[in-house]
Amino acid sequence: MADHQFQIDRLRDEIKNLQKNLKWYKSTYEDRKLLGILKDRFLGYSFFRDSEKKLDLKSKIKKVVLDDPLCVKRSSKDDRISIIMLSYNRIEDTRKAIKNIYKYTSVPFELIILDNNSSSPVREELKKISRKYHNLRVILETSNLGCAGGRAKAARYAQYQYLLFLDNDILVFPYYAENLLATINKDESIAGACCKVVFPNGKIQFNGGALAIDDGYILLTR
Repeated sequence: MADHQFQIDRLRDEIKNLQKNLKWYKSTYEDRKLLGILKDRFLGYSFFRDSEKKLDLKSKIKKVVLDDPLCVKRSSKDDRISIIMLSYNRIEDTRKAIKNIYKYTSVPFELIILDNNSSSPVREELKKISRKYHNLRVILETSNLGCAGGRAKAARYAQYQYLLFLDNDILVFPYYAENLLATINKDESIAGACCKVVFPNGKIQFNGGALAIDDGYILLTR
């Protein structure tokens, strides 16, 4: 009987630990996701292990990003970027993307959103959003120009020297713009740069690529 009670008590303890871990995983998901990206690029296993152990992820991420000169490449103080985004319905995705852009873009920028003839409620919502954020311009098309056509037309309205094309379901991370700008500025022969795009489940969608010229067009290949 005593042995049976011991097993019950042990199972209860395991359940409590599982509940505690689940709560921690939910509350620190965003921080751990960022930490995983930093670990893949810059950090050793011991740093990641200690971070998990102490559960002090935010301060450790801040320390690595701000104190390690090899981690975050700084952009020039004169850099300006025009961010171009297309919209076609899916207003919630667009809303989240805009929120993250204004949260994590620390270089001077403007945001140009070209809507490819979404439904009326979506277009009205875009108008409201444009009044909420500074340097946000919404262009409402009466036809669907497609991806290439929409981006080409939106680029005509850009006022800064760098163009950054983002999809409306992208969530950017801290210092994404600085790293892209630093990559472009390190060599005059570099005309553009591509970031690593990661799915929510952690799998890489693409990470850079190569350029090929075909019939006068520059094509991005993976």
